[in-house]
Amino acid sequence: MRGARRIAGNIRNQEFARFASRTADLTRYTDEMTWVVILGTGAAFLIALLVNVLLAREAAMQARLAGERDEALAALTASNEELQSTSEELHQQTALAEEARQEATDILESIGDAFFAVDHDWRFIYLNDNAQPLLSRTREELLGVSIWEAFPDAVGTAFEREYRRAMREQVVVGLEEFFAPLGKWFQVRAYPSRRGLAVYFTDVTARVQAERSFRALAETMPQLVWSTRASGDGEYFNSRWREYISPTDARTNDGDWRAAVHPLDAGQDRARSAYAG
Repeated sequence: MRGARRIAGNIRNQEFARFASRTADLTRYTDEMTWVVILGTGAAFLIALLVNVLLAREAAMQARLAGERDEALAALTASNEELQSTSEELHQQTALAEEARQEATDILESIGDAFFAVDHDWRFIYLNDNAQPLLSRTREELLGVSIWEAFPDAVGTAFEREYRRAMREQVVVGLEEFFAPLGKWFQVRAYPSRRGLAVYFTDVTARVQAERSFRALAETMPQLVWSTRASGDGEYFNSRWREYISPTDARTNDGDWRAAVHPLDAGQDRARSAYAG
């Protein structure tokens, strides 16, 4: 009986010890889980807080970037509009300049005189169509070339002297001169310009030859032969005229021819001159 009680007590003690051990394990586990929950909750809060901070920062950065992007787009749009406006204005100015250039070209091409222009370095910058046959050169051959290189025989002539004087003194010059390499007489008017020198010229070879033929014939005639310009200035008087007026009277060559007429004949000559005019 005592043995049975001892065995039962041992079993009860073992069960109690086992229960106590389980209770202690459960308590320890519960405590550990409590700390895990506490620590986990704190970590989750910190993580959530950090995430919220990062999200807030990212949102602020996105907002700032969006604002900067909008400002950049607005500035770019304004710049594009300004650029387009400037481009359109430039296009209009270019069109107007081209129209003006074409109009000037049309005028220069329509005039009867030949025309060329040189810059301050004496390089050809323009020739109209009439100039090319008179100079016996094409536009392509002369543009960009110095006039003294293209026509070296002009160096030292009245052409060079008067052209340089026009450029140097900024005055209009005129001359009528023979240019042997081309076998032509030219009547020239040269005008200084902002870019250099503008030259209008005409081939007057036929007129000069006709005048020479006329004067050669007039010198063989026994009559008094003379001619004047529209202004009344003497242009030509044959030798018979000079002998009749005075061998030394220079008024037949320059000045009013009527000054060489006798006062008694002046009235009648004036009437004839007015009728002829």
